[in-house]
Amino acid sequence: MILMLLSNSENYNNYYEDTIIKAYKEWRNNYFYYENPNLDLMEAKAIIDLVYSSHFFTLKTKENYKKRMQDLFSIHNQAYFQKRLNLHVVKNENEQVFYQELEVITKAIKKKKKIRFEYQKPSLTFNEKHKLTELAPIDTVFSNNEYYLLCQGAKDPNTCIQYRLDYVKNVEIVKDSDVKFDDYQLNSFEKKLNNMTYMYGEGKIEVIELEFTPNVYSNMIDKFGKDIHPKKINENLYCVQVRLSMPFLLKCR
Repeated sequence: MILMLLSNSENYNNYYEDTIIKAYKEWRNNYFYYENPNLDLMEAKAIIDLVYSSHFFTLKTKENYKKRMQDLFSIHNQAYFQKRLNLHVVKNENEQVFYQELEVITKAIKKKKKIRFEYQKPSLTFNEKHKLTELAPIDTVFSNNEYYLLCQGAKDPNTCIQYRLDYVKNVEIVKDSDVKFDDYQLNSFEKKLNNMTYMYGEGKIEVIELEFTPNVYSNMIDKFGKDIHPKKINENLYCVQVRLSMPFLLKCR
């Protein structure tokens, strides 16, 4: 029965719409393979390309993700996932510890609890002591090749503070705490984040003016989005106003 179905993949697909069996021929042999209907091959390749383009994951993790994705497809299609260029830059050395911290944060968000953590940014001060921070976690997001933890502001409950997730250490859930965000607060969080071009840790938002030449306009859109409104200064110079956090400004200097 199975052989009969495989010998006629079109009939099989008519009866089992959720499963796709395809065939190809090499020499005298006919080969049949299963195609994942829930994830298109090019969608899967795009996901792997995004993972490999990130500097956040270690090379070992990238290879692991690729292997898992390959296993969803037949041997016939696995060649599509081969990476010819290694553009890997290591930023996160201790990945196991990171995933442990992320698990605690995720549980706190699910249980609607506050978290307590140390924010250990790189410092030139030897044996610098890090104070404990206690905040309500909102979400975790990727932005500009970095992974961030978003928390509700302690002084202003309608604003959010962003922390580089790889600098967040020793996370624990605050048991006797209950967190609830109303629609107004969630809209406030989204509005602030949508108005920010970059997230580089906690910092005051500043409006700055950038001048640029017409030949780099496409680069300005890549960096700051299509919602920028350039003003013409002269034939060879334009300016635009953007909102950036102070850590980003310091990073640019």
